[in-house]
Amino acid sequence: MTPDTCLWLCIRLPRLAREAFAEERCALERLAAWAYQWSSLISYAPSGEVSCEPLLWLELGASCALFQGHLALLAAIESELAQLGLSHVCALAPSPRPRHC
Repeated sequence: MTPDTCLWLCIRLPRLAREAFAEERCALERLAAWAYQWSSLISYAPSGEVSCEPLLWLELGASCALFQGHLALLAAIESELAQLGLSHVCALAPSPRPRHC
C-alpha cells in the first residue's frame, strides 16, 4: 500500500481513560479485536503513552472499497461504537500520528 492510498482512522476514547489502567488496557485489547472486522492493520495506545486519552488506530485505505467509501465506512464504525455504548471522537488522517486525533 502506498502512502497515497493510506487513510487512518483515529478513535479517541475519553470514557475509557477513567478506568483503572489494567481495565483500560484490557478494554482496548477487546476493542482492537473488534476493529479487525474493519481493517487488518490496527494499533492502540493506553492513556498516558501518546495522549491523555486512550487511542485506537485503524488503517482504512484498503477497506474503503469494500464498504463503499470512507464516509460509509466511518458511519458504520461510529454506529457500532455508539451501540457498544462507547463515548468516542473519530478523525481521519493520512498517517497515524497522535497530533491528528
